[in-house]
Amino acid sequence: MNTAKLGVLSPSSTCHTFDASADGYGRADAVGALYLKRLSDAVRDGDPIRAVIRSSAVNSNGKVPAVGITHPNLEGQAEVIKHAYVRGGDLDPKLTSYFECHGTGTAVGDPLEVHALANAMNTNRSPEEERLWIGAVKTNIGHSEAASGISAIIKAVLSVEKGVIPPTRGVVNPNPAIDWEGWKVRVVNDPVPFPEHLPVKRISVNSFGYGGTNAHVIVESADSLVTGRRSYTDASNRIAPPRDSFRRKRPFLLPFSAHDKPTLKKNIVALGDVVNDYSLLDLSYTLGNRRSKLSSRGFVVTSTAGLETAFSNDLDSFAFAEKKKTPLIGFAFTGQGAQWAK
Repeated sequence: MNTAKLGVLSPSSTCHTFDASADGYGRADAVGALYLKRLSDAVRDGDPIRAVIRSSAVNSNGKVPAVGITHPNLEGQAEVIKHAYVRGGDLDPKLTSYFECHGTGTAVGDPLEVHALANAMNTNRSPEEERLWIGAVKTNIGHSEAASGISAIIKAVLSVEKGVIPPTRGVVNPNPAIDWEGWKVRVVNDPVPFPEHLPVKRISVNSFGYGGTNAHVIVESADSLVTGRRSYTDASNRIAPPRDSFRRKRPFLLPFSAHDKPTLKKNIVALGDVVNDYSLLDLSYTLGNRRSKLSSRGFVVTSTAGLETAFSNDLDSFAFAEKKKTPLIGFAFTGQGAQWAK
């Protein structure tokens, strides 16, 4: 109700970002999560590195004088972008292929944001050079408000990982309040690969909040920062993180079960003959979560380096247990959940 009173919601419940029909944003529910780790630590531990946060910056310019709390501040937005590039080591904005805008789809916000990014990114871009690609994930999934910034970063990570800039849907009539030629920008309407003449796959991500908080994150492909990374293709023939990165010194639980102990040992020995042909991570998951729990059981905790020892010496590394009694299961239905063990 409060956002409706502020007049920021679209009657069509859709973010018409960069389009002449922009009339407010369409709300969305979302939960997002990112796994962050220092780059040097990730390289040391052999983790799959999907992307690198090259730099970030946050500022707050407060409420813009003489206008409401939801009115963006052009100078504040441009300043946070410039600051992020300086913090990253005076990065060159011309090496950034794509700019992920906050892009709510409001008549006031979109032109101001594009103007701000043009001031920060395209000052040294000549008219003969390619214009900067821009877009916004909100046209695809809506405005998830507090989670919208993470949604944009996830999009950027997937984009640099796959080497493809995804389209921004629904831009039929470009907003005339945006100076597309003068500000040297263009919208990604179809999937496009990253420009081959640029040495890095780099994306800028903008996000703002009520009251004047501005945030900017620069996301870059790990290929330009980490050498010797190997990739593999998944079942859909898409590039995925290097699977062998999980094969390190960390321990894995390998549980086994059978109807009796002789059969149990035979199963363990049979698997030991081919265990090196499989991912230890997948094997641990399959044995622990996709197999029946029978009465005779055994397990070993091992790593890739210790596999040969674990399955040798008559399985001395294994711990065994056997249930002699069939477990009894009882069900109590009291109607209100007020039951407990006596």
